[in-house]
Amino acid sequence: MEKKYYEIVISGPHEYVRGFVTGILVGRHLVGEAFWGEEFNLEKENPLSMLGRLLSHRKEQTVVIVDARSLGVLEEAIRKWPEHLDLEIISRLPISEGSFRFSVETFSREVAQELKSIFSSLPPGVKMEPPYQPREVEMPEGKGTEVYAPLHDYVFRIAGTLMGRIPAILALYAKLKRYEVVELSTIEFK
Repeated sequence: MEKKYYEIVISGPHEYVRGFVTGILVGRHLVGEAFWGEEFNLEKENPLSMLGRLLSHRKEQTVVIVDARSLGVLEEAIRKWPEHLDLEIISRLPISEGSFRFSVETFSREVAQELKSIFSSLPPGVKMEPPYQPREVEMPEGKGTEVYAPLHDYVFRIAGTLMGRIPAILALYAKLKRYEVVELSTIEFK
């Protein structure tokens, strides 16, 4: 049976929320069961809403993706000590899959090879639309030009949408985020 996941928003100072959630989950041996919104471009606050929060003294909000068991543990802990915790789960949205758009353009054969390996062997439960169709262009006339020159002897390009189960899509997003040449949209959940 596949785990159920939730996108939750917790109200309270970010560092406090992160420490509390991590501590509770580690204490219950649920390590690795929380995915932080800031690491996946899921934060809901834009500069204008941040200014509004600061002016109105509203609390910070932190987005976390957790499985159903972890959500139950967090809700129980927050409910158990309301007078000691200044935290509140202000929304919980069940999610079953995520998707994000990506585009790549690189002039490095080594980086292209690494990315080809990632895209050609996607984790189980993840698919790419359109199907894997990289474009590689060899231009011998560009050989020997400088790094920032307008002409290169090799170009690798690919773009599309990746979609799939929550843990797999989040892990893939984190892996791709490490490459400067990969542009990623925010993750959308269903």
